[in-house]
Parts: sequence; structure tokens; C-alpha cells
Amino acid sequence: MPNMTTTIIKCFRDDFDRFYDMLLTQIEICPDELWAVQEGGYPYWQQILHAVAITELYALPEGTAPRQKRYSMSVAMLSEATEDIMGKAELKALAEDVRQSVYTFLEGMTAEKLMAVNEKTTRLLKKETLYMNTLIALVRHLSYHIGCCDTSLRYHGMKGVY
Repeated sequence: MPNMTTTIIKCFRDDFDRFYDMLLTQIEICPDELWAVQEGGYPYWQQILHAVAITELYALPEGTAPRQKRYSMSVAMLSEATEDIMGKAELKALAEDVRQSVYTFLEGMTAEKLMAVNEKTTRLLKKETLYMNTLIALVRHLSYHIGCCDTSLRYHGMKGVY
């Protein structure tokens, strides 16, 4: 019989995989003519880049450099727009690499760590955040940006993924 920590981590991994697969599908199904269209403040591709960048930020150990080096943190965090558009293949490859960071992060969870303060996330969010909260935020943030991208797809007559 699995212990409670294993069950909790499996729940998070299952939800992460479900939503991350939706995000990857959104990369694939977005028509080229919509990829760089700015709606809701930022283009479709940059919304996905942001979702991937935040996912990695939550999962990376303190002091580890992100894989994405092409854009400034301002571009990745939706504080600044850019005319330098990342293509679908490059963004999908980055997203697949980031998925492995999340798996490593999840594999390092223990009952004690889930209830421990995540100093990095606490600093970034400017409020005390447990590792358990970080896992919830990771999945919640993905879900939000999937909704943003689905809205664009639907607005242009396409079916969303969610």
C-alpha cells in the first residue's frame, strides 16, 4: 500500500502531466497566423513561453540557471513584449526539457519537505510558501495560461484544448 506522500506526489504529477500535455497541444494546434497575434496584452507564443518559464522557475533548485536564455526575464515574465518570436519547434523542445525539471523536483519531495518553507518561492511571491503550496501554484498557473490560450483559439473559431 502506498504511503500518503507518494499518493500526494502522484496526484500532483498526474495533474501536472494532464495540464502540461494540454499546453504542448496548444503549441501544436495554434495556426501560424495566430502564433504572434497580440491579444490580452501578449501574443499567444509569449503566453506559452511564460507558462513554461514559471513552471521551470518553480521547479529549479535555488541558484540553478533556467534553460531558456534567449529572452530576458522581463519578456519571459510578461513584463515586456518582443518582436523576436520563438518558433513552435523551439518552444516545444524547451517545454519538454522543463518537464524533466519538474519530474526531478517532484522526485525530491518527502513528507517533511512538502510541509517545509520553500525559501525561493517565498522570496519570489513575497509571502511564506510551503513546498506543497509551490506544487499547487505550479499546476494552477499552467491551468490559467491554458485558459488564456484557449480563449484566443476560440475567439478565432477554433476548438480549445480544455
